[in-house]
Amino acid sequence: MSSLSVYLQKHSVDTSMGAVATLRQLSDDQGNPVRGASTDVTIPANNHGNANSVDVAPGRWLVEATLPSGEIITTEVAVEKDEDLSVPLHSLEHSPHEWLGMQYLVGNIEGEQTLQRLSSRKSTPETVERDMLARNSPPVVRFPNRESALQGAAAWQGIFMSADDKPLAQKPFMEDSGRVTWLYQAQGIDPHRHLACVEWMGEDFAVSLPLPWMTVRFQDFATAEIMVGLEPRENKIRIGVVVSDPDFAPMAGLMTAATLPKAAIAFDQARDLLFGKGEHPLAATAGGYVLLAAGRHEDSWHGWVDNLANWFPEIPDGAILRAALRLRFPKAQASDAEAKASLIEAFDRGIPYYSAGISWLLDGLSQFAGDPAVDEKLRLVHKVALRLDVSQAFTVIRTTKRGK
Repeated sequence: MSSLSVYLQKHSVDTSMGAVATLRQLSDDQGNPVRGASTDVTIPANNHGNANSVDVAPGRWLVEATLPSGEIITTEVAVEKDEDLSVPLHSLEHSPHEWLGMQYLVGNIEGEQTLQRLSSRKSTPETVERDMLARNSPPVVRFPNRESALQGAAAWQGIFMSADDKPLAQKPFMEDSGRVTWLYQAQGIDPHRHLACVEWMGEDFAVSLPLPWMTVRFQDFATAEIMVGLEPRENKIRIGVVVSDPDFAPMAGLMTAATLPKAAIAFDQARDLLFGKGEHPLAATAGGYVLLAAGRHEDSWHGWVDNLANWFPEIPDGAILRAALRLRFPKAQASDAEAKASLIEAFDRGIPYYSAGISWLLDGLSQFAGDPAVDEKLRLVHKVALRLDVSQAFTVIRTTKRGK
C-alpha cells in the first residue's frame, strides 16, 4: 500500500492540527482518470517533518489544504506503488514575527509581505494621523481580578458599564509599534467568568479569557494571548485571542461564529476533546460546538454534552450546547421545554466563552420570543450580539457605542 505523509511546514509553530486537507485521486498508476471519493484529514504544522501519513492507492493525487486563516494551498503529487511520499506544504507568506506565529496561522494578522505592501500604499491624511496616534499611544489592557469577574445575568448589563475600581494596566509581552501591534499574555486566573478590558483609540472592548486552560497533550496550564493592533486595510482596531495549547489553538481558527461548520472535518478530534472534558472543560466545550455543527446523527456523544453542562456550572457554553442538542436532536415532547430552561440557565451563567455561544444563545432564545421569561433576556443578548466580533473564536465585544 502506498501513502502520502502530509504536513504544513512552519518555522514558528508546532501543532498537531495545522490545517485540514482534502486528498483526491486524479488518476491511477497507469495514467487512467479516476473519479473517486475524496478523503478529509487534519495535518500537523512544524519544521521537522512530522506528518500525517494516509494510505492511498498509487497514482496521481490532488492535495488541497485549508489553513485556519482561510488560506488554501494546493499541490499535485504522483505516488508509486509501496511508496511513502512526503508532501510538505508551504504558505505563500510567513508571520511578521515568530511570536505572532499562532496569531498568523489562525488568521488574526496578515503575512509579512502583505503588511509591507499595504504599508507602502498612499494613505489619506486621516489615516496617517490615526496611525501616528496609535504608534504613540499603546493600548491599555487590564486583566481581571476576582472582584471584576462578571457573573450571572448581571454580566449582560454590566459589560457595558465602566468600573470605578479598575485593575492595573498590563505591560505587553512583545510589541512592534512599527507594525502597530502589541501582544499580551494572561495566565493563572481562578475559575470564574473573567473578561479582560482593552481600551484604545477611544474604544473599549471586553475580551474573553479562556482560563484556566489545561493543555491537551502536556497536562500543564496554558497562557492566553491577546493581540491588539490596527487592521492595515481600514485602520480599524483588531483584537485576536489564542490559547497556547498546540493541540487546540489552530482549531480556534475554524471555530468562529461564521465558519464553525467547516470545523466538522475535525469531528474525531472534537469527540476526543469532549470525552476528555474532566481535565479540559473549555477544550471539551469547543469539541461540543464542532460536533453539533457537524450535525452527525450518531448519539454516542450526546450524554457527554449533558455531563459537560451539569459538571461545570461556571461555563455558560455548556448550557448553550445542551439546549442546542435538545433543539437539533429532539427525542421527546419535553425537548423544547428542556431547551428553553437550558437557554435561560445559560443566560444566568453569564457571557459565553466562545463567540459561537452568543450566536447560538441568540438563535435559541429567538425561538421562544413572546415568552415573558425570555423576552428581556433576548433583548440583552441581542444588544451584546450586535457588538460581537464574529471573526474571533473567543468572545470579543466592543463595549463603546461607536469608534472614533
